[in-house]
Amino acid sequence: MQCLACVNPFGAGGIMLKRGLDFGTSAILLLLALPSLLIAALIIRMTSRGPVLFRQTRMGRGFQPFEILKLRTMEFAKEGTRYTLGPDPR
Repeated sequence: MQCLACVNPFGAGGIMLKRGLDFGTSAILLLLALPSLLIAALIIRMTSRGPVLFRQTRMGRGFQPFEILKLRTMEFAKEGTRYTLGPDPR
């Protein structure tokens, strides 16, 4: 019996079709989200110091590292800032 996750529902050449559908859907959704992302970036820029975007290294397929750009959602660390306060033993 074949695994259901291994069955290609598109038949021969389905990998390219699926890749095209995935890419097209992602592009459309990114364009729809772009105004919200630009507004969020503008608000971050106007309300705090530091960069709007930051890079983070993640592990991808086959444990290959890749960099992702993310909107900064926390306050930019100031020089000499302590991350733990109070009785925390770290």
